[in-house]
Amino acid sequence: MPCIVSDRYGDEAVPGGIGVWVLNRLEAAIKTRQIGGFFEQLRQAELPDAAAGGQDRQKLEDALERAAKVNPTDTLPQTPLIVKDQTLYDAMMAAQNTTEVARFGGERVFSPVACNAFYRQRQFVPAWLPHTTDNALIKSLLEQINNASAEGLKSIEYHTVVLQNALKNPQQWLPAQLDLLLTDAAMTYAQHLAMGKLNPRKLGFSWDIYQNKFDWATELQAAIDANNLKTLYDKMKPKQAQYGYLKQALATYQQAAAQQGGTWQTLNLATTKPELGARDPQFAALRQRLLLEYPQATATVPDSASAAVFDTALLAMVKNFQRRHNLGEDGKPGAKTYQILNISAQQRVQELQIALEMWRWLPNDLGKRYIMVNVPAYMLYLYENGQTKPTQVKRVVVGEVKHKTPVFSDQMQYIELNPYWTVPPSIAKKEILPALKRQGSAYLTRNKMELFSGGNKISPAGIRWSKYSVNNFPFVVRQKPNGKNALGEVKFLFPNAYNVYLHDTPSRHLFAQTPRAFSHGCIRPTRTLRLCCIPT
Repeated sequence: MPCIVSDRYGDEAVPGGIGVWVLNRLEAAIKTRQIGGFFEQLRQAELPDAAAGGQDRQKLEDALERAAKVNPTDTLPQTPLIVKDQTLYDAMMAAQNTTEVARFGGERVFSPVACNAFYRQRQFVPAWLPHTTDNALIKSLLEQINNASAEGLKSIEYHTVVLQNALKNPQQWLPAQLDLLLTDAAMTYAQHLAMGKLNPRKLGFSWDIYQNKFDWATELQAAIDANNLKTLYDKMKPKQAQYGYLKQALATYQQAAAQQGGTWQTLNLATTKPELGARDPQFAALRQRLLLEYPQATATVPDSASAAVFDTALLAMVKNFQRRHNLGEDGKPGAKTYQILNISAQQRVQELQIALEMWRWLPNDLGKRYIMVNVPAYMLYLYENGQTKPTQVKRVVVGEVKHKTPVFSDQMQYIELNPYWTVPPSIAKKEILPALKRQGSAYLTRNKMELFSGGNKISPAGIRWSKYSVNNFPFVVRQKPNGKNALGEVKFLFPNAYNVYLHDTPSRHLFAQTPRAFSHGCIRPTRTLRLCCIPT
């Protein structure tokens, strides 16, 4: 725990000459927890005189006198702990044992710190007992966590099996342990809904986004007081429409996985060209597969004889599938389309569970207007005024494999038109310097680049580039606004630790490609000037 030292005690300034002398003794008193003795020691000591005479000394003594009245004890004050159920206290302390994981009925307590805060707040009064099958609160809890699969979570991870068995045979359990497991189930499920099961910062990739914060003990107590756990869990779930869309997709694939045993019938590439009116048995299999994925399709399902015909309804479903999977929306199912169609329903369920988990890592409030970049999909979405559908959708170029675009959130501050590009040192050393060694200073002229040293613009004429290296390149390179400028016509600035921004690009041909990982980490959207014209 850090110790913050101030040169003020309350509203009274501690004299500068005496302050250092006092702080040395204060540090020792904190380590030994003898605060009262510290005050007495100061009174009996021969305090050094201040330059202004005894006035400063008197100020210090007056401050110490007031402090002694506030804290007359010899030890640091402790929050009084009242235990109204000793068995519950003992169970809670066992669950917080740092040397051995406590298990009750074979179950580990997953949220001991939050549970401890909850019970301390209640002075260790049980929250769920009497634990009978008629307890509406417990029934409500089990109903909520039994529906965890709809959120991409697993109800078995919230003690459901043990709790249901324990409620049928309560005499086999210590009431305190059962109460603790119920609290742990309620608390852990709330935390997983609000923040996710995993900490993204411990997964080996960059994730610099503010997460939701809650006073878990207070939130759970309020729900118990209101006898309404559903309201608690609804509050914890992500509010963005995208989370709801993912849940809908998850339900569709979960149903398909249950019906198909977790996998699909393997589709084979049709031997007939997929043109309107063409007939092939594989078109019937393709139609059946797409109807499993899009059961809400409004097109009338043709009879068995017509199902093998590539008609407008099948064309629309193929285009929808291609668009959603970033395949290029031509309506002609090729090898890549069939490859993705053959991914099992169970694998899709797992992918959606991961996507829902990542949404829980985001804050609930993204603001009234925000831009979201889906890096693996190479797409940008603009949301405005709380709308559930984006007002602008753009293709983007993102960081290549060795220069991955980091995942973070920041506030956009301003837009720069016709920007200069100050070349990052790593690019200047690793990419521009080799070009200078091959082509000389003509490279700078051709690309409309300027050279700076020590903050001053210098002429590159006469510089022997061969004597410089990656470890010895004392120059700053800046590219002037022009048609070849790497930032294009617009730069969106939101200062961040990664030096990553949204900006235009002269290499617009890259937007036609898939995948689109070509940058050094920055994000390049299409039609950036239109993105500038966002009404305020």
